[in-house]
Amino acid sequence: MISNSEWFLLGALCILFLYFLTYYLTKRSERYNLYFAVGCLIGIIRTVSYSLFDVFDPASAEYLVNAKIDHLSFIWGPFLYILLADSLFPRTGRKSILRIFLVVDIVISIFILFVPLGRFPYYVAYDYIILISMIYATIICTIALINKKQYAVLIFIANLIFVIGIAYDVLRESHIISGPAGEVFGYAYLIYLYIVSVVTAHKHLLVDQKRLESQINFLHAQIQPHFLYNTINTIIAYSRTDPEQSRQLLLELSTYLRGKFKSETDMFTLLKDEMELVKSYLAIEQVRFKERLSVEYDIDEACCNILIPCLILQPIVENAVKHGLIPKKEGGKLCISVKKEEGNVVIRIEDNGVGMDTHRLPDILEGRYAGIGLSNTNERLRRHYGTEIKAESEPGRGTVFTMTIPINRGKKS
Repeated sequence: MISNSEWFLLGALCILFLYFLTYYLTKRSERYNLYFAVGCLIGIIRTVSYSLFDVFDPASAEYLVNAKIDHLSFIWGPFLYILLADSLFPRTGRKSILRIFLVVDIVISIFILFVPLGRFPYYVAYDYIILISMIYATIICTIALINKKQYAVLIFIANLIFVIGIAYDVLRESHIISGPAGEVFGYAYLIYLYIVSVVTAHKHLLVDQKRLESQINFLHAQIQPHFLYNTINTIIAYSRTDPEQSRQLLLELSTYLRGKFKSETDMFTLLKDEMELVKSYLAIEQVRFKERLSVEYDIDEACCNILIPCLILQPIVENAVKHGLIPKKEGGKLCISVKKEEGNVVIRIEDNGVGMDTHRLPDILEGRYAGIGLSNTNERLRRHYGTEIKAESEPGRGTVFTMTIPINRGKKS
C-alpha cells in the first residue's frame, strides 16, 4: 500500500509533471522542461508500481508486467536525471558519455522485456547504473559550480541532497544502517524536485524577459522602408517648392528617428517623450496624405510626466493609420486622448477608418495576425500593470484602442 509520504510525493510529482509538460508543449522552450516532466512521470510510475507489488499475486501475469514496468522505470530514471543536469548546464558534460548511457539503458531495457526476471542480475545492474549516473551528474554540477555558472550553487545542493537520499537507501538495503524504507529517499527526492522546479521556473521568467526585450529591440530598430523612402521623397519634393516645409519635415524625421533609435536598455520612457515620437510620425504622414489624414489631440498635461514602457503607443497609432485610415478612400480622422481617471492614466486611440470584424481582434492582440507591435504592447501591459488593451471595432465605423496605466505604478519598477 502507498504510505502517507508516498501519497504526498505522488501528488507533488503529478503537479510538477503537468505544469512542466504543459509549459513545454505550449511554449516549446528549453528541453530541460521536457526532461523534468518525463523525470516526474518516471517517478510517478516508480512510486505506483512499487506499491502494487503488495496487491498482485507473485504468480500472476499482472505481477510480472508490473515488475517489468518497475524495472524499466528504475533504469530510465537515472538517465533522465543526467539529461536534466546536462540541459541545465549546456556544454558542461560530454555528448559521447550521454550516448553511452543511452545505449546501455536500451540494451538493459531489451533484457528486461524479453529475458525472464530470474535469469538476469537486474539489481546488480541497477546499482552500477545508479552509482555511475550519480557520479556523472555530480561531476556536471561540480564543474558548473567551479565555473560559477548561473544556478550552479542551488543545483549542486539539490544534487547533494538527492545523493544522500540514495546513499541512505543503499546503506539500509545492505543492512549497514537501519531505518524506515523509502522515507528518507522520498523526502530527499521531493526537496530535490522543489529546488530544481524553482530554478527552472526562474529560468522561465528569464527566457520570457529576454524574448520580450528582443521584441522591444526589434521595435526600436524597425523602420518601415517604404515610410522612410516616402518621407525622404516628400522632403526632396518640398525642398524646391516650400523649403520651410522641407525643413520642418526634417525636424520631425529627426525626432522620430531619435525615438526609434533610443537606447535598447531603456525599457521605460516619459509619456510626453512617447507622445513626441507619435506626433512626429503623424506630422510626417499628414504632409504625405494631406486632407486624407486629420489628427485631434486631447492630452491632459498633468499625465505627461509618468513613466510608461517604451514604444507602447507608436505601434497602435501606426496600425490605425496604415490599416484603418489610409485604406479608406476618403481617409479619416485619428483622435488621441490621454486623461486621468480614478488614479489611472487612460489612453484612447480612436479612428473612423475601415474597421474590422470583432472576432479578429483577439488574434491581432495576441500576435496571431499581422506584426508583433500590438501583441508586444498588450504583453507588456499585462506584465507591468496587470491590464490589457481594450479594443472595439466595427466594419466601416472604425476602431478604438484603450490602455489603462495605474499612476502609482507609472514608474520603472
